[in-house]
Amino acid sequence: MKRVGPSGAVAVALLAGGMLCASACGGDSEADTGGGTTGGTGDVSGGTGGVSGGAGELPGGSGGIIAGAGGVTGGTGGEPGGTGGTTDCLGPDAPGVGGYAGGMCDGVFSIWCRDGASLAYRTCAWLAQDGRQSVFEAVLSCLEDTPDPCTGDIDANTAVCFDPIYEQACLAPGTNIGGAAMDCALLSSGCPDVSEQECNRYMSVLKESSRQDAHDCYFNGETGACAPTFYDCVGRPGPLDCPSLPFCNWCDGEPVKDTPGCVTGWICANGVDPCVDSGCTGPEDCEADLVCGGDHLCWPDGDTRLTGDLLYERSPCTTESCSQDDVAAIYVSQPAGLYYVVVDGGWVPSGYDWQHEWCFDVRPDEPVSAEGRVTYHAQINGSVYRKLELTWIGAPTD
Repeated sequence: MKRVGPSGAVAVALLAGGMLCASACGGDSEADTGGGTTGGTGDVSGGTGGVSGGAGELPGGSGGIIAGAGGVTGGTGGEPGGTGGTTDCLGPDAPGVGGYAGGMCDGVFSIWCRDGASLAYRTCAWLAQDGRQSVFEAVLSCLEDTPDPCTGDIDANTAVCFDPIYEQACLAPGTNIGGAAMDCALLSSGCPDVSEQECNRYMSVLKESSRQDAHDCYFNGETGACAPTFYDCVGRPGPLDCPSLPFCNWCDGEPVKDTPGCVTGWICANGVDPCVDSGCTGPEDCEADLVCGGDHLCWPDGDTRLTGDLLYERSPCTTESCSQDDVAAIYVSQPAGLYYVVVDGGWVPSGYDWQHEWCFDVRPDEPVSAEGRVTYHAQINGSVYRKLELTWIGAPTD
């Protein structure tokens, strides 16, 4: 059974801050705002003729895949839903129906929520791959109606979309692997920490192939503590177990996170680790080419000059609803990395008029030299990027 795990990416970036080519120049640019990352509700669940429900769809009578006429639960002809709606449960997938690829979860969650820290997103992605279609659709519909499914891993506004819906799944049968019958009664008899009811709850959430994999994993896999092994085998995401950190963030730096979403430290605006660097009180505490600022950080004495190729890359995600439009950045080969350009505090969009604002015709993928103040920041998912607050840009210089 494939387990859906978090994935993350570390990016570095730059921003630019403005000058006027002529008195009529504006220099304004849009800040890091935008939308479009949160999908609307629609045809994911229910509806006549849709994937779940609707007359005349996949086998199962006039309720389609899920037991029930035109809806998610119960009804006439559902696969084990009984006749006349005698049971009210989320039925198994019809023959030939596979899981989703997980992309449907993305419409519900903002970008930062997809990098592993959110239990709601990780659960949605797990069900998209390993769960019964009916259960996935019910959970997805519930999350779409949740005010903010990203915040908090186990708070009440997301908890209503997990176990209560799992309880609605039609009871799944055991499996037969290598001629041996395996079910929750057998599993629970050898593992007192997992009740038969608890085992059935999660096994009934899984589609048939994933349920077989889970039984095989538990009974034929590596031995260990039975309860953790059970939850690992069914693939259920759990809350993050993050290590505690000493408080050393004297510079009010932004949090740096690992791939699962745990905070591993902070980064000061000049790029140093506040848990390693104690700051400065005078010039003697800084290297020869640096000066001690009022923030007790060592900074270059003047603007930094960079030479590299100007590109348009997706903007760093710094707010929950970030749009990640393409914005200007300079790629520098030594040391390798992106510096996202900022002008007047905002990203520089792809349609920016460089000639009008800076008296220089900047073309994508061509080398430029640029000057400004370099600062270090962290995206909302904790990956680090760099900004260049632009004061000058022109042709490359030696």
